[in-house]
Amino acid sequence: MRNYESDAYRKYQSSIEQRQKVVRTSGSPYSQQTAVQGKGQRAEMSASTKRKRTREKEKPYYDYDLLLVIIFLMCFGVVMLYSSSAYSAQVDYKNDMFFFTRQAMIGIIGFIVMFIVSKIDYHLYGAYAKELFWFSMFLMALVQTPLGKTVNGARRWIRLPGGLSLQPAEFTKIAVILFIAYEICLFGQKAKKWDGIKILLGYGLVATLGVFLLTDNLSTAIIVFAITCILIFVVHPKTKPFVAGVIAAGIVGIIGIIF
Repeated sequence: MRNYESDAYRKYQSSIEQRQKVVRTSGSPYSQQTAVQGKGQRAEMSASTKRKRTREKEKPYYDYDLLLVIIFLMCFGVVMLYSSSAYSAQVDYKNDMFFFTRQAMIGIIGFIVMFIVSKIDYHLYGAYAKELFWFSMFLMALVQTPLGKTVNGARRWIRLPGGLSLQPAEFTKIAVILFIAYEICLFGQKAKKWDGIKILLGYGLVATLGVFLLTDNLSTAIIVFAITCILIFVVHPKTKPFVAGVIAAGIVGIIGIIF
């Protein structure tokens, strides 16, 4: 007895195989039409992807995590300032919130400046990074001239018109970040090798010695050198030398505190 179900299944399989052969045949109209449609779809997807990436590039990016950290630190700082200065502000200025208000206004101005700076193309910073670095060295040298100003026994300030003053060491921190980052970009893979690291450390050491010798500010000098090491750490593939350096610095610091 003939099995009609098996015959129907074989005919179905045969039709599927014939259709697959037609698709694989390069010269068939069906395959050409499919290829053209596939190319059109890929081109359309590629154009759509490019438009999407362009929109993403044009859309401004903000690091909200960093922004929240900055806001928290500022709020925490002004609260601690009020807690520690309320009594003296009441005695000296008849206003317990004198220092709190002044620091809060400085913080608001800082946020405005931060917003304006965020609108500047960062490539502009790289174009003038070297000039800013050496200009910061020049400003610190001015501390040793008659323009220098002594505050609380420390000569670290420069007199500015209008009764204002500037601490060049703070400007040096920003200059070092921009300049070292710019040099790392120029070095490329060389920044990961000892020859490049020596040059970067040399620049950091120049800034560190400048801060310490010209402004007599050891804490800021340590921060400047730490900034240099952190920037090198970010691009360097090996972490063990940096961990060893941190441990060694910690041991030296503990010995210095004890003795």
